[in-house]
Order: sequence, then structure tokens, then C-alpha cells
Amino acid sequence: MQKNNFSQTPTFTIDTGEARSVSGHAVSGAVATGVISGVSNAKEVKNGMMDKKSAVTNTVLRATQGGIATAVAISVANTLGDPQKSVFSALGALALGTGAILALEKLVENSKGS
Repeated sequence: MQKNNFSQTPTFTIDTGEARSVSGHAVSGAVATGVISGVSNAKEVKNGMMDKKSAVTNTVLRATQGGIATAVAISVANTLGDPQKSVFSALGALALGTGAILALEKLVENSKGS
């Protein structure tokens, strides 16, 4: 670990290449996860294992979570690739993303109970 010039916070740098668009990757992750989840849920509906409303809810939930997870992954990679950013910035992004994904799970879980 090395110290950056802006603070006494330790940095950890990995050559991750050029910084990538977090928002662009969030969209890509949401689309990819939505397609996978949608196909899987459609199969469940066809087999009588899931109703259509649940399939749509699950697909939207998983697509949103996939977008968040992908955005977090790119943000963490960008942060670790920047020698002027602290490893704590990467951990902060990871914590925020994890919290958002868990919050969505709880929101859907709570809406099923009402």
C-alpha cells in the first residue's frame, strides 16, 4: 500500500485500464440481467410455477439489482485503478451498492406481505 498526495489514507492501485462509464454499464447490466431473468421467469410462468405478475415484478427487481451491481463493480474498478483515490472510496461504493440491492429486496418482500 502507498500513501496518496491528498491525504494520509492508504491507496491500493490495480491497473484496470481506462476509466469506464458507470452509468453506461449500469444500463448494460440492467439489460443483461433483465433478459436472463425475463427468460427464466417466462419459463416458470409457462410451467405454472409462477404467475405473470410475480414474473414481471421479479424481472424488474433483478434487472434493477443487476444494473446496480454492474455500476458498483465498474465504480470499484475505476477507483482501484486511480492512484489518487483511496481504497475506502471503493469500499464506500461497494457498501452503498450492497445497501441499495438489499433495500430493493426488502421493498419487494414487504410489498408481498401487504
